[in-house]
Amino acid sequence: MGKDHEPFVSETDRGLHILVERARGNKGYGMPVMVKGAIFKPSERLLSDPSRHSTRLILFTRSEAQYLFPNSSKNRGKHILSDSGLLKWWLKNVEVILGSGVFGEVQKRKLNILNADQNEVSRYFPSKESGWQVGDVYSDGKGLNEVAVYHIPLLPDDPKGRFLEHLVVENRIKKVRLRQFWTELSIRQEFRLGITVGLIGIEGQSNENDCIDSGVHKFKRAEFNKIKDLIVDIDYSDPLDYRNAHKQLEERELDLLEIKGVASTSHIAPSPHSLVPTLLPTRSKRGLSEVHVISTLVKRKVKK
Repeated sequence: MGKDHEPFVSETDRGLHILVERARGNKGYGMPVMVKGAIFKPSERLLSDPSRHSTRLILFTRSEAQYLFPNSSKNRGKHILSDSGLLKWWLKNVEVILGSGVFGEVQKRKLNILNADQNEVSRYFPSKESGWQVGDVYSDGKGLNEVAVYHIPLLPDDPKGRFLEHLVVENRIKKVRLRQFWTELSIRQEFRLGITVGLIGIEGQSNENDCIDSGVHKFKRAEFNKIKDLIVDIDYSDPLDYRNAHKQLEERELDLLEIKGVASTSHIAPSPHSLVPTLLPTRSKRGLSEVHVISTLVKRKVKK
C-alpha cells in the first residue's frame, strides 16, 4: 500500500519514489494489489479437439405432392408416400448414415411427432436398442423453460422459422419459452390433426481421423452453392431436365448414392382433385316432363 505523497511531475519522479521506499525496507511498495476472485476456468471450446466437430442433423418430414423438390408433383412417375411411410423411410436412411461412421460419437437420437403421445412416437423407433428417445435436440427436457429464440435456429423454408418470425411480429419473441413454443407450434395449420409430421434430430461428434466414409467430399462455399442451385433449380416435371442435371453431377466426380426400386409401367390414374364433374343433358324414353316456371303462375288474358 502506498503512502501519501506530493503529486508526481513525471514517470521518472514516480519511479524514483518507488525505489526509495523499497530501499527503506518496504519491498512490496508500488506493486499492484491482488484482488481475490473466482478461479479462472477456460472455455470448453478452447480445450476441445479441433479435429472433432459437433454436428446436428435435423429433418422435418411431411408428405406433400411437392416434397422434396419444386414442380416434382407434375412428374407422372413420382411415387408419393404417406405421412407415416415417409417418416419411416427417413428413419431407415438416418440409421444407414449413423452406421457409416460419419459420426465418431452420437450423443442424441431424438424423434418427436407433434400432437402425438410418447407411446405413439416410440412405435416409429427403428429399434429399441438403438438409443432413440422422444424429444428434440434443442432441449433435453430440463431446459424447456429457456427462451425458444436462443435455441431454435432460423432456417429457410422451415415451419419453426416461420413461427419465430410470427412471434417477432407479435412482439413475443423473447417471451415464449421452449415448452410454450412446441405447444403453440403444434396447433398451427401446418400441423393440423390427421397429419403425421415428424421431427428427427441427431447430434454427435464427427471425427475426421476416425471417419471411415471415404465418400465424404469437402467443398468451398461457392462450389457448394453451385451444386445446391443445380439440384434445386431442376424442373422435375421434365425427365430430360433432371437427367441432364444427373449427368452434370457425375462430371463433378461425385460419389452418388445408388437407390434401387421398382417402377410401375401401368397408367397412372389422374388425381381425384383434377376431375371436374360435367352435367350432360339426357332425354328419357317417356319424353320430356313438364317444367313449371314462375311465369306459369301469371294469368294471361285468353284471346277471343
